[in-house]
Amino acid sequence: MTEAKRKVLIAYKAAPSSSTRDALRTARNKAQQTARCCAKKYWLNLYSNIQRAADTGNVRDMYDGIMKATRPLAPKTASLKSKTGEIIPDKEGQLSRWV
Repeated sequence: MTEAKRKVLIAYKAAPSSSTRDALRTARNKAQQTARCCAKKYWLNLYSNIQRAADTGNVRDMYDGIMKATRPLAPKTASLKSKTGEIIPDKEGQLSRWV
């Protein structure tokens, strides 16, 4: 799906017209629908696993499923390099590098 959208985008950038613009909009809509469908399947599967664990009395799996659904994502930080090219692992060093 992403590859098809990419091809249509390249075609639009090469020759912008109303027909290529409409094709790009259609491709974007289809990609968004696919992404939403995949997300919906993921959540339904997660919820059914939690419900199955609750029905069977498996408290550990139920807790793990609830935590997976409700906990925040781990913060993502990009690695920062010093002037010599070494990666700075600690937060204080990274902050001092930005200063």
